[in-house]
Amino acid sequence: MLKTSLLAAGLCLCLCSTGGAECPKVVTGFSLLDLQGKKASISCADHKVLIINFWATWCGPCRIEIPQLNDLHRDYHAQGVKVIGISLDSMRPEWLQPYVKALKIAYPVYLGKAEELQSKLSIVGIPATLVIDAKGAIRRQLVGYHSKDVILKVIREILDAEQKKS
Repeated sequence: MLKTSLLAAGLCLCLCSTGGAECPKVVTGFSLLDLQGKKASISCADHKVLIINFWATWCGPCRIEIPQLNDLHRDYHAQGVKVIGISLDSMRPEWLQPYVKALKIAYPVYLGKAEELQSKLSIVGIPATLVIDAKGAIRRQLVGYHSKDVILKVIREILDAEQKKS
């Protein structure tokens, strides 16, 4: 439980912007770059479900998950599901661009510093996928390859709970 709490706090450090975010604690602290090399900040207020996938170009299971994440992005974006990828490769953003294109990644991709993210978020392996609800709570942390159906089950649980509140 402590590990999950630290992960949630670290995630908000990493991904929440200061404008209108719904995360419990909105601060800055991680180094994320977009594919143009600009510092990135991802809002926590524009989704019902946020899927964050940590991956690397050299990771076989990561490459297998990407088409499934593309499907989730395409099929559930209109319902408030946001998918993003954070590459943990040690390269410059412009070097990552051809991999993103070759892998046909349809969702936003950012470049993170592996050591920083792994130590602050306690990521023990990749692929690692976090499923986060609209309030910033991590509903599931998946380490290793997981099928689209496993991720979709958590998405549906969150969306169903949101619908019941309305």
